[in-house]
Amino acid sequence: MPHVLIGTGAWPAAVIAAWRDGLPTDWSVVVLDGRGDADELVDQRTRVLPAPRTGLDAEVLSRCGIAEETILLCLADDGLLVCPQASFPIATDLCLVRTALPCPPSGAYAPPSFRRPEHYLAGALLSGERLAHLCANTPIALDRWLGHVIAWRHLTAGGRLGRLPQDWLVLPAPLQWSGRDCHKSRPLALPLLRDSVQSSTMAVSSRLTQALSVLERHTAPSAHVWDGEMAEADKATVDAALSDLTAELCQRLPPVEPPPPQPMLDHTAPLAVIKLDEIGDAVMATPALQTLRRAWQGEIRYLGSDKVRNLIETCPDVDRTLFIEGGGSLQNPAQGAAHLARWLPVVRRFLHGVAAAVILRPAADHYFALHFAVLAQVPRIMAVTSSYVQDIERFNTGYQASWSDRLILNTSCHEAQAMGLLVEQLGGAPITPRYTLTLTPDDQAVAMALLWEAGGQAIQGVGFGIGAQNGRRCWPADRFAAVAQTLCTNPRARIFLLGAAQHRPIGEAIVAGVDAGLRRQVLNMCGRTTLRQSVALLSYLQGFVGNDSGPLHLAAAAGIPVVEISCHPHGASPMHDNDPQRFGPLGVRTVIVQPAQPSDPRCAQGCVVDSPHCIAAVTVNEVLTACRNLFGSMIP
Repeated sequence: MPHVLIGTGAWPAAVIAAWRDGLPTDWSVVVLDGRGDADELVDQRTRVLPAPRTGLDAEVLSRCGIAEETILLCLADDGLLVCPQASFPIATDLCLVRTALPCPPSGAYAPPSFRRPEHYLAGALLSGERLAHLCANTPIALDRWLGHVIAWRHLTAGGRLGRLPQDWLVLPAPLQWSGRDCHKSRPLALPLLRDSVQSSTMAVSSRLTQALSVLERHTAPSAHVWDGEMAEADKATVDAALSDLTAELCQRLPPVEPPPPQPMLDHTAPLAVIKLDEIGDAVMATPALQTLRRAWQGEIRYLGSDKVRNLIETCPDVDRTLFIEGGGSLQNPAQGAAHLARWLPVVRRFLHGVAAAVILRPAADHYFALHFAVLAQVPRIMAVTSSYVQDIERFNTGYQASWSDRLILNTSCHEAQAMGLLVEQLGGAPITPRYTLTLTPDDQAVAMALLWEAGGQAIQGVGFGIGAQNGRRCWPADRFAAVAQTLCTNPRARIFLLGAAQHRPIGEAIVAGVDAGLRRQVLNMCGRTTLRQSVALLSYLQGFVGNDSGPLHLAAAAGIPVVEISCHPHGASPMHDNDPQRFGPLGVRTVIVQPAQPSDPRCAQGCVVDSPHCIAAVTVNEVLTACRNLFGSMIP
């Protein structure tokens, strides 16, 4: 009987249970409980043991009752394995669960945890006999160093490395983007560095020797804590050595085999679209949904964020919808794991019976779309990534192992077009490059009432999108007030400040920044309208001025000219998440106003500060010039 050993790591019992349910029923499961919540997992095939404090060794394996000839899944915090229904034959080689890129990413935009090489190699798959042999003498901590340690011991003992078969699924843990660095796990790399110094053929072994010396000094009885400038240098030394080791392990892997061709899907079967991100992202997905509807005869289900309920619930291109609250974040492991555990039961019911799930996100999947699809046991998972965007490619490496159908874009394009290319894999035609949202008569009635409140149809209105999800994208309120002041010298002009309720104080500051005699022409609508009502109102206006945010895309969906105030400097990377060529308005006349250059060298590839920074270099005159070019007839 095959056995599975699970280290709970970041995952609560509910997530472990869903993962276990996907295993063949004749597999035995042993859970090493490191969280204290795994007792509820006990059943006829599942036993729970306390996680060892000193690590995983032959004694622990013996207590688990794992037979020598069986397979053992070694699971670090970085990933859970989801196996196929067919049992996997015993491997003679050590199979790495997943391998990300070998070197820490460069560039200031990379999140801190992307510079931590321990995330670049996860657990491993090998026979219980082989692992017992490798563990017999020295404990191996159930930590993210596990894959490195057993891989090096395997190589030292004359073994070979192999890749995980294509039909095994990997579920990355929410520690992926945590950015937390308590340094407690670095000493666990000591046996790894000792093994590698003895067996490595690398020319950079002096770095390994230096890192080994650092760790031995820190693990001595008189060791000082990892604190201060010297400790920072020591950490950098160890991380550089670990990155070198990861690079060598990757070089010893056999070439990646292309995924096997997948059979054609039955276009009359149920299909799920998973889109759990933000408002603007949902708007950008509407062209792909429209073309998918034309190509797919079966039921289309839409799993989305509750933020976009108001936009998608009227969409004629989907048949069933489920909207879940936000709160899942890979930057907060505990929060993300709790989010998965909370919503997993209802999501599994919603996705039950679908032939495939299409993840419409050509960016890093940190909204748990893959996790929900895997844990719901969706048989086919279709997704898109971008080889030309380094941060996305690095992040999605672990995820690509779980995609049955993948589209890798090699040239830059707009996000809406990227989603359209994925839908074309399902037989869809090229997208129509414009956004489409379906409004109701009530939406139109609310918009007309607001227009009459502002002065009737004789007014000339401009929408201002004054907020944004990230502070770096927010143009200062006093600049918006200065633009409003100039526009309102036209007595027929009306400025509608649009945003969520939390943006209302920004709107109040803008109104207060306009001369008292003109303030009646500036209406703070933040929190007063639904998303669809905002689109209806915008459709009656002459244009829109705003940050890279949801209202920007709502204005494009309304079909009016758009002035986008971007924080992305001229000449910065076209691969950045702030790049207006990737995320800007589609299908309407647009002028992009952006900084002429980065505010400091850190932002050479794109602004990295979480408050108004590069965007502050955009002047009022530049925005007014853009307004005159697009809807100048209303400006005196």
